[in-house]
Amino acid sequence: MEIRFFNELDNISGSDIYKNFTDLRFKTEDNSYENIKRRLNRISGEPDISACAMNNKEIIACFIGSSNTWSGLKTIYCNGLLVNKNTDKKTLEKAVNALIKKVLDKAIQNDFENLLTESETGGSEFKKIFSSLKEVHSRVLINYLIPTKKLIETTGASAKNLAKSEFKIKPADVNNLTPYLGFMDTRQGWLSSNQAIGKEHGDELICVKTQFDSINSICVYNSESGVISRLATMPLARRGGFASSLLNYAASHIKAKNTIVVDINKKNEEARCYLENLGFNECLVKEETSYSLNI
Repeated sequence: MEIRFFNELDNISGSDIYKNFTDLRFKTEDNSYENIKRRLNRISGEPDISACAMNNKEIIACFIGSSNTWSGLKTIYCNGLLVNKNTDKKTLEKAVNALIKKVLDKAIQNDFENLLTESETGGSEFKKIFSSLKEVHSRVLINYLIPTKKLIETTGASAKNLAKSEFKIKPADVNNLTPYLGFMDTRQGWLSSNQAIGKEHGDELICVKTQFDSINSICVYNSESGVISRLATMPLARRGGFASSLLNYAASHIKAKNTIVVDINKKNEEARCYLENLGFNECLVKEETSYSLNI
């Protein structure tokens, strides 16, 4: 069994060799070739974190990872653990074990301190793969989605009201979220994703400003994937339709994507009620887990 890192291979994301692959993290996710290829093409900055297991030059398993920061720790985020559905179980198990060992050894050599994964809740088989690591933190996330056209319709009234007011939607620097941390959720895990925002191609930050340029609401969305990664309003400015207006703007600027997606902490009842009132539907319940690499 040979393990190769992606930076050692040519055109790893441009091939159709993944058409028979599935992601071990999810059973209900869209594991089509196009979705897998999109995930592979998102890798940037730290391609050496991603690796594949090869058997007689055939790729049978892939770990897709990117660099992140988890509460100040240098972290590998697992974007996917892909396996070839046509491979027998014994060979696949051997390949995955060898792949994970190689990736973690490389990570520790490069001073990574943490591994962050997402999987369907109850995904015990996936979690067994990392049983040698110490689990540090976990939380349950709910994946919500809504058709883009429907979101534009449900937020249209808020957008029209905002257009008539002294407030304006303006772009801001997506690489600098520091000015907005005062009214954003800063629980463990959110600071890490703050670090990741702006690194994804297509990430854009918009905000609602007053005539005096003070900001009371922000939204970070990916114009290509249709993912809303941030939506926050200053406490005193809530229930004024600002967040809905930003969602309307974001939905109107999504490119070639017919659905809008957002992840919400299961414990965040207020945010969940807000999204459901707008017409978002629960799509997937998943567990986000961090593991210590300080073995």
